[in-house]
Amino acid sequence: MDKERLIDFFQEVSRLKEIKRTGWLIDGVKEPESVAEHTFMTAFMTMSLGQSRNDIDLLKAVKIALIHDIMESRTGDIVLPHKKYNRGKPLENSFSPERKHEIEKKGMRELVSILGKEGLKYFSLWEELEEGKTPEAGFVKQVDWLQLGFQALEYEKNNNYKEGLKNLGHYFRFCKDNINDPQLKEVLEKIIARREKQ
Repeated sequence: MDKERLIDFFQEVSRLKEIKRTGWLIDGVKEPESVAEHTFMTAFMTMSLGQSRNDIDLLKAVKIALIHDIMESRTGDIVLPHKKYNRGKPLENSFSPERKHEIEKKGMRELVSILGKEGLKYFSLWEELEEGKTPEAGFVKQVDWLQLGFQALEYEKNNNYKEGLKNLGHYFRFCKDNINDPQLKEVLEKIIARREKQ
C-alpha cells in the first residue's frame, strides 16, 4: 500500500479525536467523549463480549467496530431526531435516517478513496454494518448502543451534565427498546441495576 496515501488516511481518521459526540453535547455533558473514544470502547466491548460467541467471526466484528464511525471525520457526528427519547425537544442538526445514511455514505466513499482500491475493503465493512444483514453487523450495532448506555452510566455517576437535567434516562430507554441480543440485554440489565444503586 502506498505509504503517502496511508499517512493522509491516518491524518483524516485522527481528526476523530477532536470531534465530540453530538448527543452528549445536546444534553450539555460537560466533557463529552470524542468519536475516537467512543470507537475505542465500542471495539473493545465488541472484542470482550464477542470472545465467547460461536455465532460471529470475532476479528471481522472488531474490524467493523473500528471503522463504524470513521466517516465522521468528514461528516461530523450526525444525530437522528429521536423524539421518543429526547423528551420531545426538536433537535437541531439532525436528519432523517435516509438523509443521514446518504451523507455518511458519501463521506465514507470520499474518505476511503484516499487509499485507492485498498479503501474498498473499509467501505465494504461499513456497508455491511449499515445493511445489518450479517451476524457480525447485528452484534456490533447492538454493542454500539450498549456503549451508549455504559457511557450514560459513567456521566450520571460523575454528575457530568448540565444543571437542570435530572438524569440521562432517555439513553437507557433507547437501549432497552433496541437491544435484543440475549447476552447484551443481560449486560444492559447489569448496567441499569448499577445505575439504580448510584
